[in-house]
Amino acid sequence: MFNKFIILFLCFNSIFIFSEGSRKYNILFEPLSLKNMDESYSHLSYSYPGLILSKLQNAKTHHFSEAERNSIRQKSLSNIRNEYLLKLSGLIIKHDKYIFSRDFNDSEYKVLEEKINKQKILISEIDQKDISEPKLTIPIYFTGKGISSSVLKKEGEDQSISADLIISGSIEKLDDWVYTRFWVENTILDSKDLIFESAVSIENLNDQITEISSRLKTLILGHPWSEIQFNFLPKDAVVHVLDNTGLIVTEDPCFYYPGTYNIEISKSGYISKEMTVEISENETKVVSAVLEEQKKTIISLQTFPSGANLYSGSMWLGKTPVLIENPLAPSLLTVKLEGYNDSKYIFTSKDDRDIRIFLHSDLMNYDEIVHNKRNQFYKSFSYFLLSMPLSLVSYGFSSDYGYTYNREVLNTYNSSESDRLMQLSTTWYNVYLSSVFINITLFINTIIDLVDYIRSNNDL
Repeated sequence: MFNKFIILFLCFNSIFIFSEGSRKYNILFEPLSLKNMDESYSHLSYSYPGLILSKLQNAKTHHFSEAERNSIRQKSLSNIRNEYLLKLSGLIIKHDKYIFSRDFNDSEYKVLEEKINKQKILISEIDQKDISEPKLTIPIYFTGKGISSSVLKKEGEDQSISADLIISGSIEKLDDWVYTRFWVENTILDSKDLIFESAVSIENLNDQITEISSRLKTLILGHPWSEIQFNFLPKDAVVHVLDNTGLIVTEDPCFYYPGTYNIEISKSGYISKEMTVEISENETKVVSAVLEEQKKTIISLQTFPSGANLYSGSMWLGKTPVLIENPLAPSLLTVKLEGYNDSKYIFTSKDDRDIRIFLHSDLMNYDEIVHNKRNQFYKSFSYFLLSMPLSLVSYGFSSDYGYTYNREVLNTYNSSESDRLMQLSTTWYNVYLSSVFINITLFINTIIDLVDYIRSNNDL
C-alpha cells in the first residue's frame, strides 16, 4: 500500500510540473469603471484598455521574479499538503471504524496504524520535498472582458481563465478634469497595487496611454524593458538581434533588456548591414536602414568544344557556354566532357569576365605528358648541380698552381719547375673555363625545361 501511495504522489507531482511547464501567463484587462461620466464617454470603458494593449501586444514572454517563483512553489507544496491531509483523514476514519468492526484483526490493525504514522511523517517533512520550480519564462496570453480587439480574444476562445495579472482602472469626472487610476492585481503574489494616478483635461486624456503602458511593460515582461522598433527597406529584410555575447535574441520581438545589441539586416540580392544599438531602461529606439541592391556581375565561361558540364566544387552550374551571376571568388571550377580530359580553372577575380577553356582529347594521356615534363626538368636540374663541383675544383687547382708558380719564380731560378707549374696552372684554368661553359649551358637547359613543364601543366 505504501508503494502505491508513493506512485500516486509522483504522478500527482509530475502532473503539477507538466501543467506548470505548459501553462501561459494570463493577463486579463477589465473594462474601466466610469464615475460621473455621461453616456458620451461610455466608450472609454472598453477602448481605453484596448488602446493600452495595442502598445503591449508585442510582449510575448513573461519572466518570473524570485517572489513569483517562491509563491508558486509554496502553493504547490500547499496542494500536496492538502492531498496528504486528505489521505490521512481517510486513514483515520478507516482506523476508527475498524476498531469496532466485527472483522477486527490485530495484524491488520497494526498495518493500518503504521500507514497513519508514515502519513504523519510525510506531512511533517513536506517542506523538505524537492518540488521542481516553474520555468523562468512562459508565453504571455492577453484577454479582456468585452474589449473589441482581435489581439485580445480569438473567435471561439474561452475567456473563463484563471488570470495571473488583472489590470483594472477607473475614470472619474471632476469638474473640467478627468481623474484616472489604474491597478494591477498579481494573483500569484496575492497583491494589488496602484500603478498610475493622474488628473488631466479631457482633451489630453489619450496622452496618458503611453505613460500607463510604459509602467505596465515592466510588470508584464517581468524585467526592466527597452524597446527597439525597426524601419527597413526593403520591408521583408531579415533582422537578427544579437546580445553582447553574440547570441541571437529570439524572445519578445521588440522588448529587450537594457543594454547593447548588434543588429544584422540582410536580404538576398542586397548588401547586408550591421549596426550597434545601445538602449537604456524604459527607452524606445527606432532603427532605420535602407539596404543597397547588389550590382550584378555576369561571368561568361566557354569551352572548346562546347556542351561540357561545369561544376563549382560539387555544385553543377550547367552546360557550357554558361553565364554565372555574382560568382564567389576564389572558387575551383571543373569542366567535364565525355571523350575529353577533365579541366580545372581557379576563378580568383570578378574582373575575369570572359573565360575560355580548351579541352583535350582523352586519347592522349596528358597526365603522363606532364609527368615526363616534370621528370625532364628534375633531370636537367640534377645535371646542373652535378656540374658545379667541377668548376669549383678546377678553379681551385688553377689558383693553387698559379700561386706556387709565382713563388717559384721569385725564390729560385729553376726554369724547368717553373715551366711545369705554369703548364699545370694553365691546364686547370682551361678546364675551369670549359666547366663554366658547361654550367651555363646546363643552367639554360634547366630553365627551358622548367618553362616547358609549367606551360604544359597550365595548358593541359
